[in-house]
This record gives sequence, C-alpha cells and structure tokens, in this order.
Amino acid sequence: MTPTGPNVTWNGVDVQTAGTTSSALTIDLTQAANLTYNWPASAGLTIKDVRLEMFYFGYAVTTRDVFLSPVQDHGPVALDWTPLSISYVLEGGYRLTASLIASNHTTMWSENFYVRGNAPLGILALLPIVLLVIIVYELYGLVRSGRYAMLGRTARAPAPSKPPEETPPNAPTTPPESPGGNTPPSGGSS
Repeated sequence: MTPTGPNVTWNGVDVQTAGTTSSALTIDLTQAANLTYNWPASAGLTIKDVRLEMFYFGYAVTTRDVFLSPVQDHGPVALDWTPLSISYVLEGGYRLTASLIASNHTTMWSENFYVRGNAPLGILALLPIVLLVIIVYELYGLVRSGRYAMLGRTARAPAPSKPPEETPPNAPTTPPESPGGNTPPSGGSS
C-alpha cells in the first residue's frame, strides 16, 4: 500500500507507530539510525530541507538537517543520524520531530514520535540528576544569602539612644559666660 501523504521510517519502522511514550521505539543511542522521508508528488509539497529534532525538557537537544538542492516535490530522502555527542547522558524516553521544510523555511509537514534510548555503561539520566543538584545548590545559596541579609539588617540596627545626662538636683548651676567675659547690661530705658 502506497502512503497518501508524507511519512517517515526509522530503521524501516513507520514512526507513526511510536506516537506515544508507551509505544516508543527502543534504540541504542550509540548506533546509527537510518530515517527515510517519503512524500508523494500528489501531496503538492516542494521541499528544501528534511529535519530531525530531538527534544529534552522541551528544548531541542540536537537537530539534523539534509538540505536538498534542487528542491524536491517527492521523496524518498535518506537521513542518517548517530547521536554520539549526547549518547552518554541521554538514556531515557525522548520526543523527536521529523519535518519537511519548504524553501521559505515554512514547516510543510511534521510528525512527533518517541524513542526510548539506551546509553552504554547503564548511565541512567545523568543530565537530570546534574540539573537537580545544580537547582538545589542554587536554591540553598539563595536561602543562605537571604538569611545573611536578614542577619545583617538586625546587626546594623542603631543602638537605642541614651538620654542626656542629668545634673544632680542639688548641684549649683552656673550661667554660661558670654564672649569677652563681660555680662550684658541689664535693663535700661531710653
């Protein structure tokens, strides 16, 4: 049966069968994946680029493109991909998107699918663990700096002011002397 629209196969398996995490394709992240992008001329698509993106926490971790020159109005187009640079830290389930891109950079078709990758040496999701440690460390630093700021505010508060010293009730009071030692004349009329 010939497909009526675009489709992609991963090592011969249609990626539509891996549309959920529970139906993810099991792969070895150190082994090459052979993807084949197919679209019939009857789909009316003129494609400049076939693309594969791998997402981790919603962010594209890696992207692989095959640029077509000249543009093509039908497939198949092969895309080979080996995720060696990320294979040691990415064991787990991941969403991938296969796309057909037109000359004006518009996505003409895309298909999301899931893979469950196995990393060598049994490293289990090392990157999430590292990210969690960094987050905990940063939160601890924020709490600690906030605590020091609070301690600093209480230590810098001004000491209560002392009341002025009072003279004892029986002490004689002497008026202050004026400049020059002369007292001003008192009274008088003109």
